[in-house]
Amino acid sequence: MPCITKKFDEPIRSYTRASPGLKKAWLSLFNEKYYWRPEYHSRITKNFNKKGSEGLSRALSSARKTKQCPEWIILPIWVQLLEQWRDAKFISKCNTNKKNRNSDVGMALHTGGSIPITEYCRRYEEKHNQTAPPEIVYLQTHTKADGTFVTPKAKKIYDSYEELKSKEPNAKSQDLLLKAAGGRKKGGKVTGFASASVYFFPSASTSQKIQEQSYEDKLLQRRLEEVEKSNSVLLETNKELVQFKESASATLAEMQGIIQSMKMTQPLQQVSYMNVLPRQNMQQGTFMGSLPHHQQSAYINISPQQPQAGSFMSMLMPQPSPIFNNSYTRSNRGENGCEDVEHDLIQ
Repeated sequence: MPCITKKFDEPIRSYTRASPGLKKAWLSLFNEKYYWRPEYHSRITKNFNKKGSEGLSRALSSARKTKQCPEWIILPIWVQLLEQWRDAKFISKCNTNKKNRNSDVGMALHTGGSIPITEYCRRYEEKHNQTAPPEIVYLQTHTKADGTFVTPKAKKIYDSYEELKSKEPNAKSQDLLLKAAGGRKKGGKVTGFASASVYFFPSASTSQKIQEQSYEDKLLQRRLEEVEKSNSVLLETNKELVQFKESASATLAEMQGIIQSMKMTQPLQQVSYMNVLPRQNMQQGTFMGSLPHHQQSAYINISPQQPQAGSFMSMLMPQPSPIFNNSYTRSNRGENGCEDVEHDLIQ
């Protein structure tokens, strides 16, 4: 309805009187908010026209009764509508329709109120697990709580149906009710069934359309189930990925903590550099003093701190190099005396 009230540019008193261009503009406004696949365009257009006609009729009827111009109707259009509503032919037609609505004979009233007959059929199928018979639906929607019919015409139709049934016991109830109601009226409707007539009393062409629509509905339902199944698989996969990410993050944090504690508590190897000792005065494990640079040779004492056997650090440490098997290792010296011991070890 908002797409209609947003662009009400013609002085029309019903939806059917709107020009094709205006109807197309209303549908375009509707299409700006809602999207659909091309193969459903005809069905959606049909439903849009139906709902738009009902909504516009209610809105214009309310405006005509209150005689107040709504906000969505501009003043020039409102003036022209007032002239149409004051027309003698229009007033006469309204009075005739009013009498027909209030007449028990003119139409078959039902007790459903705003609930359509199709809703009664759906409730019956849910409760009894079978398709609702048309004669049962007719009784439920045309009788009061005390069992009396709402109008003499409704009773007359059902009495005629009972009489035909007694004469033709093997005939279908749909055919008997259709005959009792006087056949199809304008638009294919049957008295007493309103919009549900197409389901209880379908013509040959209508039956084909219903079958095609049923096939399309089943196809859509199957596609919807496939989409839901794919979504469930994606959700499960996403859940597994989240769990894996959390587990990997926890493992990484644990490893970083172990490495950090290793750096802070115990280095892999500590080497203490002893002063350079003379060969002739050097005894294993003793400290004799420092050498001058003109000595021809020298030894250094390397004292690595070995980790306890079986500890985590012992597994990480490499095996000692053969050059460090003894406590003393000779350093290289150059022509001018002893070279830097630390420099030689790094090389």
